[in-house]
Amino acid sequence: MKLEQILSVLLLLTLLISCTPGSEDNLPEDLKKLENLTVYTANETPIFQIELLESARIDDSNDVLLGRISGIKTDGIGRIFISDDVEKRINVYSPDGEFIKSLGRKGQGPGEFEYVHNLAVDESHVYAMDFSKNIINAYFLDTLEFDTTIPMYREDQRIDMLQGYFPTDFMVLSSDEILISFIKSFGQSDDESQKRYDYIFKSDREGRIQSDPVLELESAEAIVLRTDNSVSVFGAPFAFSVDTELSPDQKVVVNRTDRFLFKLYDENGNYERAFYYPFPNKPLTRERALNQYDNENYRRAIRNYDLPETWPAIDSFLVDDEGRFWVATIIDDEEMFEWWVLDNQGNLLAKQTWPLSQRVEHVRHNFVYMREEDEMGLVVVVKYQLSMLQN
Repeated sequence: MKLEQILSVLLLLTLLISCTPGSEDNLPEDLKKLENLTVYTANETPIFQIELLESARIDDSNDVLLGRISGIKTDGIGRIFISDDVEKRINVYSPDGEFIKSLGRKGQGPGEFEYVHNLAVDESHVYAMDFSKNIINAYFLDTLEFDTTIPMYREDQRIDMLQGYFPTDFMVLSSDEILISFIKSFGQSDDESQKRYDYIFKSDREGRIQSDPVLELESAEAIVLRTDNSVSVFGAPFAFSVDTELSPDQKVVVNRTDRFLFKLYDENGNYERAFYYPFPNKPLTRERALNQYDNENYRRAIRNYDLPETWPAIDSFLVDDEGRFWVATIIDDEEMFEWWVLDNQGNLLAKQTWPLSQRVEHVRHNFVYMREEDEMGLVVVVKYQLSMLQN
C-alpha cells in the first residue's frame, strides 16, 4: 500500500473514532433499551464560538408599550411578531424594529382575545392561542388582517379520553393540520401521587380532532395545595416538565427536563431517534426550593413536598429554522443559564453563558431574538445578527 493510501486510511480511522458515540456503560437502564439512541460524552468540545451583533431593539419607545410578552416569532421577510398578554394583542414590527400595527384586541369577537399565548407562523398566517376560549386566531401574513378562528375542541365532538382535559398548546404542520396538546385538570379527589399523562392530538383547520392521540406524554410534575374547599396546582422550577417543539422537518421533539435527552417522532407519533448527553444535574436543597416563593401557602406546600435530589438538567429549549437546538441548561451559578447549541443530530456546535435576564426566545435566518430585562425591570426585545466562529 502506498504511503498516501496509508495516511488516508489512518485519517479515516481517526475521524471514525472521534465520531463514535459515548460509552453506554453508565446509561440509565431504560435508555439501554431505547433504539436509535446516540450517546454523547460529557466532555464534548464545541466547534464554534457565538458572536452576536445588535441589529434592532424594541422597547416602550417604539410607539407602543410592551406589556407581558407571551411569544416572539418572525415571518419569511423578517417582520417581528410579539404577543402581549396585558393588552391582548399581537404587535407587528418591521425587521428594523419599527412598529407597523397590532392584530387583535381584548374582547369576545372574531380575532379578539381574553388571553394571547403561543405564537406560531407558517408561510401564510400568524397564529395565537386563547386558552380561555379554547381557540386559535389566525391572521393573513400578506394583509395582516384577521382570517379565521380555529376551535381547539369542538362542542359537537366527544372524545372519551379527553374528558377532563383542556388544550394548552399547538403546533402548525405543513400539511395544513394542527397538533394540539391537552393536559388534565386537577380535581379535589385526584391523587397527585398517581402518574398522569398528557396527550397530543391531530386536528384539521375546522377543529375536527382525530379519535386517537398522536402522542401520550408523562405529565409535568406538579405541586398540589389543598384546602377544605379548593385545590390549587402550581409548577416549580425544580420540578421536571415535558416540553415539545416542532422542527423544520416536521419532527415532534420531546424533552423531559430532568435529563439531557431528546426524542424525535414524526407528525403521526412514530418514534424515530434520540440523542443523550450525561449531564451533572445541580443538587437541590429544601432551603433553595423554599426561596423560590414568597407566598406562605406555597411555602407550606413545599415543606411537605417530596423534593427531587437535583434540579432539572434543562430549563427550556427551542429549535430554529436550520434545525439547530438551543438548550438552556441549569448550572451552579443561579443567575445564569448555559446555552448549548446543537445540530439536528445532537452534535455540540457551541456553548454560551447568558444571565437569566437575557433569554433566547426565537432564532431565524441567523438572527437571535432575546427578551432582556434591565436593572429597573423594564423589558426589551433585542434582535442580534448571529455569527458562528470556528474555534
